Amino acid sequence: GMKDGDACGMLSLGKYCDNLLICQENGTKSLWQIIEKKGKLWVEESRNKLEAVEGEILYLRMKVTNAEKISWEVSQDGENYHSVGQATEAEAMPGGWVGVKAGLAAIHQGESLGGYVKVEYFVYQK
Repeated sequence: GMKDGDACGMLSLGKYCDNLLICQENGTKSLWQIIEKKGKLWVEESRNKLEAVEGEILYLRMKVTNAEKISWEVSQDGENYHSVGQATEAEAMPGGWVGVKAGLAAIHQGESLGGYVKVEYFVYQK
């Protein structure tokens, strides 16, 4: 249900705001990693186009290793995952450690109405 200008995906929030987003532009979907590093203000941002997204279903997985490193994996079928993007450090936010926060995001950029995305489940596991 996505339309041009839509983006949706997962994010991790700590000292880095690490986003793994599916973005639709000109009728095609691509996977992007957008990393923002915090200080007193957002001081650094990197945007990396990772790969084309085929089909209507994509499984996203965020892995937190030893509460220190965050990495991403994707799958078309929910069984065969492959790594994407770069890993980031799960550093403390200025002012103290609050742990790794995870969430979902959906945004639309543009003047037309956006589409929609359905999320079937969001699972935490060891």
